[in-house]
Amino acid sequence: MNNGILVVHVVPLSAFDNSPSLTLRQIEQDFRSFVPMGSTTANGARINFDGVLKTSNADHQATQHRAYVQLYRTGIIETVNSNLMATSSGTPIISNLDDIVIQAAIRSLNDLASVGIEPPYALFGSLIGVMGAQFNFSRGVNSRWYDNLGNRLDRDQYHFDEVIFETVPTARADFAAIVRPILDQIANAGGAATSAIFDNQGHYIMP
Repeated sequence: MNNGILVVHVVPLSAFDNSPSLTLRQIEQDFRSFVPMGSTTANGARINFDGVLKTSNADHQATQHRAYVQLYRTGIIETVNSNLMATSSGTPIISNLDDIVIQAAIRSLNDLASVGIEPPYALFGSLIGVMGAQFNFSRGVNSRWYDNLGNRLDRDQYHFDEVIFETVPTARADFAAIVRPILDQIANAGGAATSAIFDNQGHYIMP
């Protein structure tokens, strides 16, 4: 939808050794696995040349989709959300991005493990089409979003360093700790030193 795009890639290191024997038809028909960001289920699914594509829109012929997940035959996942930004007083605002990234990691890693693709996994993140937007860094019930806006983003694309998952964590806080280098780079892009979802002792703050 071209309204601020988040791209998350999860690459099992086994993808470079051999091609796992994924049951594409079973994955296509399971609407609760490999779910697009921001959705509780995949509304559309189809097998394609690369593997299985899950979409947020049930209409395969639609010209726009808010989000999709492409699972490649090698086990690599590309998950995309194309509707990150809301507009306030003419300024595009990106809220809760840290939590969106964490949730994408949780879903992707657990889904890969459920189809027999084991860690380690490399996770990559990118933002596209975000020039001039601001991050909403507010956290907690008493935090006012308009007092916690980052600087305007000064470039259209940001490509963050990868992180490695040696195992699949069982707790959300552990996912957050591993993804933190990406989250801190997101904060840096908006003019903050560190991610707002960690306290001064480095502990994860639940949303």
